[in-house]
Amino acid sequence: NDLMLNLGNPEALRWMTDFTIRFFHDNNLYQIQQDFNFNTLPHWEKLDTPERIGVAEMKYIAGLYAYWDALLAAEPRITINHCASGGRRLDLETVQRGFTFWRSDAQCFPENDPIQNQIQHFYLSQWYPFHSGGAWVKQHPSDEYSFFSAVATGISDCTFIYQHQAPSETEWDYADHARLLREAVRLRPYFLGDYHPLTVEPELRENWCAFQYSRPGQAGGIVIAFRRPESPEAEECFRLHDLDL
Repeated sequence: NDLMLNLGNPEALRWMTDFTIRFFHDNNLYQIQQDFNFNTLPHWEKLDTPERIGVAEMKYIAGLYAYWDALLAAEPRITINHCASGGRRLDLETVQRGFTFWRSDAQCFPENDPIQNQIQHFYLSQWYPFHSGGAWVKQHPSDEYSFFSAVATGISDCTFIYQHQAPSETEWDYADHARLLREAVRLRPYFLGDYHPLTVEPELRENWCAFQYSRPGQAGGIVIAFRRPESPEAEECFRLHDLDL
């Protein structure tokens, strides 16, 4: 029995906008996360008529953009996180108004395949740099492979998300966990540089997944390469970009 406020209704839009701005002001808040994880189509279909299919959705989306614009105009410090069940609001209009700290619900569970994160990073970074994958640190030899599969301009650390309590220091190597997070922070500036895919079709599990970030005019760059378990090639040769020889 999912309910959805119809932002295509001017009265509903005005109420929601005024309520949010007032609530944020009264409580000194500057961040909003808006999820989007149920089927909205039945709600819009009920409002459409046979000769005007899609109008309800169009009005809702226009109202949604107006809602976000009003929040940012009222308080420019507000950060909007488009969680959107992971990837369901990754479009040009939406990303102009916020960020994606959680790019996919594929990482909701600890046994997720890190190759999903690699593919998402590979393609999404071609047009949008501000995104983050979910990482589950398990503290065994493949930790770094899984962790750095998720690292981008952000990192969503899911390790304790469902445990509801942090383990003791005797149960968990916090120093090593912190080491991984510090490395993610160290790499972060490079992800705002020029992006160069170095491999093709990373969705094929026998292929390597590799990409390069460089910052022309500044020293340094990084190459991140993943050899998949199914890859028959133990080594690969990549043609790098923006080299000052």
